[in-house]
Amino acid sequence: MDPRDTREPWPRPDTDGMSLTGIMAFVRARCPWASAHTHATLARYLVEESAELLAAEEQLYAEGQLREPGAEAGPGQAQRVDAVEGEIADLLYQVLFHSALLDDHGGRAPGETFERVERRLAAKLVRRHPHVFESAHPVPLDRVQAAYSAVKAEEKRTGASAPEPPRAAGERAVGLMRRALGAAEHKLLGTPETDHGPDRTTRTAEEDG
Repeated sequence: MDPRDTREPWPRPDTDGMSLTGIMAFVRARCPWASAHTHATLARYLVEESAELLAAEEQLYAEGQLREPGAEAGPGQAQRVDAVEGEIADLLYQVLFHSALLDDHGGRAPGETFERVERRLAAKLVRRHPHVFESAHPVPLDRVQAAYSAVKAEEKRTGASAPEPPRAAGERAVGLMRRALGAAEHKLLGTPETDHGPDRTTRTAEEDG
């Protein structure tokens, strides 16, 4: 079933066992809120979800209540751990969403970008950790840091790493981040919400994860 085939009546997909990218493809194709978004209009949610994850992690470690792995959980620890897990899921949703947008921009099949991202990350983790995957013995931290710098320099030389965005794009991105941080501050601290400019999208309950 092609999620991009929106001829009516829509067939009801079987979501049992469906991949995250498959579910996201249907959301992008059939949800009017999701289908209207761009990378720019998603900026505030990426920042908000990141801030909420940080807040949940702060609560997890508050008052020294976090126990060592395997130790008996203290009062409320399970709820705090669950809160952090939920915020990680919300942040992963943003990664899925941005990946789905690139499927559209690149003319790719639904889910192809996310799979490419996974492969790209796996290759980077292996490439940047030779002390983990190519050594039979522990490597001192100073040698790890030196090797890491050498790997990064080689990535830039060969084009293995993504190029830095031009200054103008960086300035626009910082502007989006500032507006998004205002929304995050309003949501977390209850401060007055400022105007987010022309990139603001109609707010719905779906935003709140």
